[in-house]
Amino acid sequence: IEAALGALEALQAAFEKADHHEGGGFEHARQFRDGVIPAMNSLRDACDALELLVDDELWPLPKYREILFVH
Repeated sequence: IEAALGALEALQAAFEKADHHEGGGFEHARQFRDGVIPAMNSLRDACDALELLVDDELWPLPKYREILFVH
């Protein structure tokens, strides 16, 4: 949970930095590529790890693996 919370804080900071970055569209996109997307991936890694630890009955949302393999 601490890893997920830390990753969430990092993602919020990356969004803030990207939103307030001066420059044109290219620089704005670069901020998202270099800061926001890696932060999103870190949060996803932490959440994926939590999904494996938390019992299905306690996890209110569909788990990623369930979304991928639902027919």
